[in-house]
Amino acid sequence: MPAPSPPPAIGIDIGGTHIKACLLSQSGEILSSEIHDTDPQWRGRQVLDLIAQIYTRFSCNQAVCGVGLGLPAAVQQPSGSILGKANLKCLDDYPLGEQVGKRLAIACRSDNDANQALRAEAHFGVAKGVSNVLGLTLGTAVGGGLLLGGRLWQGARGVAGELGMTYLLLPEVKGECNSWSPTPVESIASAVAIERHSQKSCAQLFQAATAGDIQATHILQEAFQVLAVAITNVHLLLDLELVVLGGGMAQAGNVLRDGVAAAFKGICPPEHSSALRFELSSLGTLAGAMGSACMILEAEGYL
Repeated sequence: MPAPSPPPAIGIDIGGTHIKACLLSQSGEILSSEIHDTDPQWRGRQVLDLIAQIYTRFSCNQAVCGVGLGLPAAVQQPSGSILGKANLKCLDDYPLGEQVGKRLAIACRSDNDANQALRAEAHFGVAKGVSNVLGLTLGTAVGGGLLLGGRLWQGARGVAGELGMTYLLLPEVKGECNSWSPTPVESIASAVAIERHSQKSCAQLFQAATAGDIQATHILQEAFQVLAVAITNVHLLLDLELVVLGGGMAQAGNVLRDGVAAAFKGICPPEHSSALRFELSSLGTLAGAMGSACMILEAEGYL
């Protein structure tokens, strides 16, 4: 008689604009899913209430082995506490993971949303079987995760991989003088930054660029160039095999992938650039939720 299948896990990806949840089996099958809009006026308790409602719906017909959270912030390990500020203000001083575990009386683990997305890609997506990967989530911010030697690399405190928070020196004109200004990558290359600059949604901007709009093309090329410089620096430091592009901007498809890849090849020395390939997330908008569930399945020994 075959052994019973392990119970599924719940994964919840909490972003600056949406909360995405899924019930995930050991084999990577999504048994149920939900997407909710995020309200920037929420308090931590309201996020907790929504998670409790999701848990009730997902667990009404079967047992689950835990709840994994993907948070829009640097998340220290193993405590799961947020370091610095989150992209959803109500989480800054609210111990969400701890509160979820207490309220639901179930195992709960938290990590950065980009790490969670990369977890899912490594188990079930385009990064499966690849040892050295940079995963980027391009949305409200620019999130990053690193897979090195086949393992998620999180550094001394668990907060490694924050590519969007790294700085580039960019020229700045002040009066009659030129100077160099330290500028975070995500202040130019995130969806929020691009939309602020263009006064269009990312979808509209990509559509306009595809139709030949010069201004839209220029704005996107600037973002691609900034991403390419940052990726080049990481690649030359770590010798990667793959970059996975995910998050809301990845819905632009090959326009995004090919634009970033072309900018990268224009910067990185050819003897190094030829070793790196670029792929879009194969798991779509639920990658972060799937990875959050994977974190629980890993901890329980099911993955």
